[in-house]
Amino acid sequence: MAMPNDANDLLLQAYLTGRKQLSNKHPYALKFINSLGVLHTKHKQYQEAKLFFLEALDGRKNKLGNDHPVTLETRNDLAMMYKE
Repeated sequence: MAMPNDANDLLLQAYLTGRKQLSNKHPYALKFINSLGVLHTKHKQYQEAKLFFLEALDGRKNKLGNDHPVTLETRNDLAMMYKE
């Protein structure tokens, strides 16, 4: 089973590769950013999680719109982090 740092490193590498190959606003890159927020929330690193969620939310709103299901997913993840 992967350790938290391993998961973080894998997600960060996926994001950096996606950003390099595509762009930092590409849906895959935004998915990786959101996943980093989820990972940090699970490890009670709320400040870091919030930054990732806000970046993903901004990118998804701009790329997909406010009411797109993927944008709503990030809103939900951010709300769940605030609930913790």
